[in-house]
Amino acid sequence: MFENKAMWGDLAQEQSILQALLDAAGLPAEVERAADHGEAHWFYLRTTLDPAAFEVLRPAVARAFDGATLRWRPHAPWLVLEIVRATPQRPFALADVWSHVAALPRFTALLGVTPENAPVHLTLDYPDNASLLVSGGAQSGKSNLLRLLALSAALSTPPRELRMALLHGPRGDNLHALRTLPHVWHVAARPALPALVERLRARTGGGQPALVLVVIDDVEDILVRSGVRGEKALDWLLSEGAAHHVMTVMAARALAHLPAHLRELPRVHLTAAPVGAQIVKAGEAVPPRVQGAQFVLRHAALGDETLVRVPWCGARACAHVVTWYKAHRPIVEPLPEGRAAPEEAAAEEVASPFDETEIPELTLDDE
Repeated sequence: MFENKAMWGDLAQEQSILQALLDAAGLPAEVERAADHGEAHWFYLRTTLDPAAFEVLRPAVARAFDGATLRWRPHAPWLVLEIVRATPQRPFALADVWSHVAALPRFTALLGVTPENAPVHLTLDYPDNASLLVSGGAQSGKSNLLRLLALSAALSTPPRELRMALLHGPRGDNLHALRTLPHVWHVAARPALPALVERLRARTGGGQPALVLVVIDDVEDILVRSGVRGEKALDWLLSEGAAHHVMTVMAARALAHLPAHLRELPRVHLTAAPVGAQIVKAGEAVPPRVQGAQFVLRHAALGDETLVRVPWCGARACAHVVTWYKAHRPIVEPLPEGRAAPEEAAAEEVASPFDETEIPELTLDDE
């Protein structure tokens, strides 16, 4: 009896198991290729058999694929067998990596986890990380990664030491859930880069200014709308930002539309379709656009590659965390730029440390 079990999502393994089931049932058919359609995986068969002959496979498919059901449809020149997952796959979400978020040291953000569940951190105040480009196709999870990065950075570092500027293009404000974080110092849309840079340049010396994390979604659209002034402002951020305690993280869809010097920035490229992606047919409801994505992280020094999984960090989870933060975390407002902290203020902050309130558990019900 054939008792092998499939790991859902490993199409090569599933194709091999299905071929073994066909052979064991004495059905002369060859599985030529497979495709992932979310909760249904399609297997293309070359066969002259009547589709009803595959009815005998139902029990074996259910055993091998944990209760999955079997359907078929003609798709010339193939017959397509559809194996439909019995239980919808739960998205990989912020709750799954919450313990890593709660353990972040200051000036650190979470990018995701490796297949071994090891956290992948981004050090915000490291000069080599002063500029980062997130690239990927439409709905690949770029905005989701920006939300995760900004939210985790806010949880690791108090507003006195970290400020944020959130900018988005005309396609929509995917950073909206973060706007009420006490760290947020500047929010704008459309051609807003020149105004932001003017604020940054106005910060004077005299004491260590707070680090400013500039998060820009749809940077190519913002550049188109802000013209030459926008390009000059972005050039200032990238060339002078580190010296002014500024880190810039931006997301772009099409690298070809960016200036050459932007394409050469350290880059995180989202490589995989969202987990649970589906083909949407006319007249059907559109499923959630992004349920978590993954990317390949290329280490600049060693040249190796690491697969990193990014959890889904949706608006509901962000809002839940922001509401908790504002209610429970002691918030010390940043000093006006250019002023050093007086001794009594410094002593007060030492006496009431930022991390004395533990981050509570986040569950899937909060997503």
